[in-house]
Amino acid sequence: MNNKEKAKICQSSLNFMIFVILGVICYYYLIEDAIKKSEKGATTITSRQENSGFEYPAIIICQYPGFKPSLSKVLKYTAKDLFMSETSDKHFFGNKTVPQVFEEYTYGNSITISGQDGNMKFIPLTEGETKFKFGNVTEIVTSKKVPTRSGGTCQVIFLENEKMRQLLVEYKDPINSSDVPGHSIVYILPKNEWQGAVTSYWQGKQPFKFDTSSYSFPLFINFQSTMNKFYPLNRSSEKSPASTQYIDTNSIKKIRKDQKCKEVCIPIQFSSLFDLSEIKICLDYENHFCAYNQIQRFIYKLSIEKQILCTKENDEKSYKGQVTYSDGISYGITKRVPEERRNNILFFMRWTFDSDHITVQEEELIYGPKDLLSWIGGALGIFVGYSIFDLTSLILDWVFQFVCRII
Repeated sequence: MNNKEKAKICQSSLNFMIFVILGVICYYYLIEDAIKKSEKGATTITSRQENSGFEYPAIIICQYPGFKPSLSKVLKYTAKDLFMSETSDKHFFGNKTVPQVFEEYTYGNSITISGQDGNMKFIPLTEGETKFKFGNVTEIVTSKKVPTRSGGTCQVIFLENEKMRQLLVEYKDPINSSDVPGHSIVYILPKNEWQGAVTSYWQGKQPFKFDTSSYSFPLFINFQSTMNKFYPLNRSSEKSPASTQYIDTNSIKKIRKDQKCKEVCIPIQFSSLFDLSEIKICLDYENHFCAYNQIQRFIYKLSIEKQILCTKENDEKSYKGQVTYSDGISYGITKRVPEERRNNILFFMRWTFDSDHITVQEEELIYGPKDLLSWIGGALGIFVGYSIFDLTSLILDWVFQFVCRII
């Protein structure tokens, strides 16, 4: 073996050693960490602004406490328990049905909510659709009264645009009378997530919420809000049919049958979650409480599993914003209210939505399969100068050398 051959072997050996050393350093310094992060499924959130896609929300207005204080004083315990547990106060219902007593001691029929039209006139919202005129444009606002598990009755208002942007909330009696709500709670959230007010479990992100607990009625509230969209990593490509806005009554029928209930009905607190053309509201005390706990657990389970939605969408919508409060109501507002009702005003609320901008966030893998391949390729390229092209060329060289030897 001459010196030239020895030098060539020495060079090849050094190249191999350098290749191995750099490969080991590359693996433990970069590649190993990238593989571990890829296996963990680590994600990051990207954010951007878009100028379209804004959707007007629902506004939920609840009173706190949800049940009138006079009922708790008589019962000597929290009023909501009268409708959630069988107590020794069954006689309290007398000849009245459970829904009648529930409505009597909650604020569903004691609170009037009015919207302001283009002529600055206050028009009370009715259950269903209420029309508001703004010049030649008519806006339809839909509202509904929603009995809840522990918060009495809330009002849900569905907005379609921003023409009608002011609400006046009044109590049926002067605000210095008994049974006036302690304070009000307002939620701003996507239209298909109002069910959280019933179940006390919000299926999407926590709603934009503010309350009046730090202030005294009457009160002026002004809030500004923006919309956020969040696309999670695991998105469903299909939407649920529209009928999922109601819970399947067959499940309730089975529960009540298993508990040997006399009638197929639903407790008043959960009635808004069901199609009342398929199942009625329990009227008498025994039927109200028959299988009550089982039904409550079943509905809560659906909430946890996010099964009580109008549609299951690929994105999670939410709203956020700022709220300002002012004591008292301005003369410009009160002068439009009949004199006999001016002392009944709880609060006046005005809002502004930044409908031209929404914040879009997406959850993405830090190291997806493509990212991992690119990362490893880049690391190998920097440390050992190796690529798929080099590997392919080497394999082709071996193939041609083998073929040439045979030929």
